[in-house]
Amino acid sequence: MLLFFLLSTGSYTRTIASSTFQGESPGNPGGPLMISAHRGASGHGPENTLLAYSSAMTLGVDFIEIDVRRTLDNKMVIMHDGSLKRTTGLDRLVNECTLKEIKKLSVNEGFGEDYPSEKAPTLREVCQMVRTWNKRHVRHVNLYVDCKDINVAEVMGTLKKYDLLDSSVFYGSIQVLSSIRELSPHALLVPAFPGTDQVEEVIKKLNPYAFDVSWNAITPDIIKLCKSKNILVFSDLLWDNDLPSEYTRARQMGIDLIQTDYIERVHETLQKHEK
Repeated sequence: MLLFFLLSTGSYTRTIASSTFQGESPGNPGGPLMISAHRGASGHGPENTLLAYSSAMTLGVDFIEIDVRRTLDNKMVIMHDGSLKRTTGLDRLVNECTLKEIKKLSVNEGFGEDYPSEKAPTLREVCQMVRTWNKRHVRHVNLYVDCKDINVAEVMGTLKKYDLLDSSVFYGSIQVLSSIRELSPHALLVPAFPGTDQVEEVIKKLNPYAFDVSWNAITPDIIKLCKSKNILVFSDLLWDNDLPSEYTRARQMGIDLIQTDYIERVHETLQKHEK
């Protein structure tokens, strides 16, 4: 069941679709363009932090992207890079440190000392925050899980515990996604688009919910091929492509979901097309 609601943020309002119950396919396949917040609303706080995710949910998104990695003591923490240096200043790898060691570090890359209390959250902390949000709001937010270096069973168990397993999507290597499929026949898998010559092989192996297609390589024929297989099309509109002209193009081409660093800009652009 899908409900439509009005999202009011600042000076603009637009209609978005969202699942009303956990356990359904998330977002609105075949409907309005879905939005995924790349590492949260990273313009409003350090990336991959609870502040960035809370800001993204307040601004209005269908998904928040989380980059999941394992620590030395096999805890699942949210961190994009394999190294802690860029985001915390410590020149060590995530999997060389315990969670306790990582929790002592401030995640403030790009923000100087403005956010000394922001720490790398655990998967459990993010799940708790999202579950609480979903209990309090008609519009549910879903997780876009980028499986960087994970314990598959631990990740799946945590998502299930917080009633988020059925509504999360999983991006990662074919090997990792295959392991997820073995544990969950209904998991929503999003492999990278493998090229037209390997599509059938990947479909047979993974039965994907969507393909992540590189924006610079996307074509109407690729979109048509995916839709003919009842597979959604996701694409990252980041950095030089994170522009209103590209949001408009994605909408016109029939892309199902875009990933962005500029949530407000996407809403403003799409609102113009809805008038």
